[in-house]
Amino acid sequence: MKKYSFKLLSLFLALTLAVSAVMSANADDIVDNSNVKEVEIRGAGVMDYSLNLTCDYSDSYFYEDNTVYNPKLAMLTLEMAMAAFNTPEYLHGDTDSRLPAEYNIDYSYKSLGFENAKYYNYDIPVTDKSDKVAFSFATKDIKDPSGAIDTLIAVIVRGGNYGGEWVSNFHAYDSDDPLYTEPHYGFKTAAKKLYDAFNSFLDENGDSFKGDIKLWTTGYSRGAAVSNAFAHLVNTSQEIDAVSKYLSRNNIYAYQFACPPGGRESLLDAEADKNIFVVSSPCDFVPMIPFTQWGFSVYGNLRYLPDTMNVTAQKYFDELLSGTKYEGNAPCSHEQAETFSDFSNKLSSTFTEDTYKRLQDTIMRLVGKAYESEDELSSSGGLTNNKLVIVALGAFLKLKTDFDLEKNFNAIVYGHLPEHYLALIYSSLYRDDTEEDDSDTETDTEIISDSDIMSETDTQSDTDDTDTMPDTETDTSSDREKYKLLGDATIDGKVDMQDVVEIQRYIAKLVQFIPEQSINSDVNEDSFVNMLDITQLQLFIAGLIDAF
Repeated sequence: MKKYSFKLLSLFLALTLAVSAVMSANADDIVDNSNVKEVEIRGAGVMDYSLNLTCDYSDSYFYEDNTVYNPKLAMLTLEMAMAAFNTPEYLHGDTDSRLPAEYNIDYSYKSLGFENAKYYNYDIPVTDKSDKVAFSFATKDIKDPSGAIDTLIAVIVRGGNYGGEWVSNFHAYDSDDPLYTEPHYGFKTAAKKLYDAFNSFLDENGDSFKGDIKLWTTGYSRGAAVSNAFAHLVNTSQEIDAVSKYLSRNNIYAYQFACPPGGRESLLDAEADKNIFVVSSPCDFVPMIPFTQWGFSVYGNLRYLPDTMNVTAQKYFDELLSGTKYEGNAPCSHEQAETFSDFSNKLSSTFTEDTYKRLQDTIMRLVGKAYESEDELSSSGGLTNNKLVIVALGAFLKLKTDFDLEKNFNAIVYGHLPEHYLALIYSSLYRDDTEEDDSDTETDTEIISDSDIMSETDTQSDTDDTDTMPDTETDTSSDREKYKLLGDATIDGKVDMQDVVEIQRYIAKLVQFIPEQSINSDVNEDSFVNMLDITQLQLFIAGLIDAF
């Protein structure tokens, strides 16, 4: 594992740190809200490593107008959302010695001076597929401008490395919603469980808290959708409970990142939710589903990051990913943003809500197959399983649209990296204006990694839908019976994802087949090897069809 430490220094920060050091004789003293201090956050990206990050912190962030976007608070909050991911070392370490799943967020709470942290659902196996999230509560005494002490409660929702909760991401509809008027069922259900736990936490501890109680909540991706729904519940609840007793809207600070739209347009309350900020990237496909064209939406203020990376953002992104195969790639461009937007519009009109609801159980079952074994998750990591999910879902989508999910897999991954969001927010705060901005050339940077299996299909160009004749003139019935194990393109006696990759390579003219391979690859037995064979093979591997 590599650790990366990045310190954001300026003359102003150095002076404030010096003043803080002089004024603070005890490390446990509450930092005066006029001071900014640098803190360490230990976060995880969506890849398999942890990051040591640094960020500015001040109590004053939570006394500013919560209806005005604060980029410094946004950067700090995003890093905490990354800290809430399951620790990669938990997924990949030995069972007896691996770090706890909540290790990173616990470390980050302590760095910020939070106490009394409570963790929920982090101990549930990552193979669990129920409509839930892991989350945590922690408290910190802060000072207002007059020196009075208030209580800040952090509610941070896990949004990465969570395993089987992927199934819940696709649980958009419930059988009791025939008119499609309810929010996304999986997100809504998890948010209600979070709300109930938070209400109990306030009911048990509220009277012991000092001064005004302030709420700080965040999440990334799935965690963002749940945190967004949770903040909306807190803002709009009509219940007479501990939440309404101890909290007021002007004390709620909610930032979500890469947030799928899980709410309903018909349920939006712009006035109540003006303290919520949802930060999205036009180069990220994840916040485009479920489709806004179906009536889904996010709660609060939606803010888009730039669709290109300036020099400062690209340099910081490369620093964050230094030493990995993702260093040097540009996760954002005008072209990518336009491609995803066009695809979203086309797919939402092709796939109606009725169509998706009919397929929902099948898709959830398909997704769930990637998360059956905790041992498999520990050895191969979440990315590998997520990739299989995308490839398998691509078999459905290929039948309805010309957008190739497999070919665009790298773009989907890069666009959804939290490091991509962090770099763009960082550049808005610390952009070096003395450097020449060559962002126009960055727009054309290809998002390709030669070591990624899925990139092998990028050379196909217009050949994806081209029928390829099997390389044999001896394709007789007797030959078919002699060699045939349909789908076994690698001739290893089994049918799996390696066969899908091998057929993709053949269609792209990267390899040649011997007669046995050609016969086995023609799974629909129409005398051609093409994308229709790959589609059927993927459905078979996913268990959605029993035979070819």
